[in-house]
Amino acid sequence: IVACIAVIIITFLLNLNDLGFDVSFESNGGTKIETITKMYGSKIDESLVPTREGYEFVGWYLDEACQFPWNIEEDTIKEDFTLYAKWKEIKE
Repeated sequence: IVACIAVIIITFLLNLNDLGFDVSFESNGGTKIETITKMYGSKIDESLVPTREGYEFVGWYLDEACQFPWNIEEDTIKEDFTLYAKWKEIKE
């Protein structure tokens, strides 16, 4: 009985990853990007780019201060998290 319960618990825990992880986006004044749900190990679609009048989108960052960039080509999803948009003002 204990072995059966252990198998059930392990199966349940492994299947939690099948639900995916939520990635939220804080566009910091840009257009809204909706939260996405992706599977463990997935990458974020490069087309998820906000726009903001008078600014150029620099990229997504893992922290509010925009010091730790998310590498869209290499980084993969491993948990729920929020990405923050960094902007550069366009000087005319």
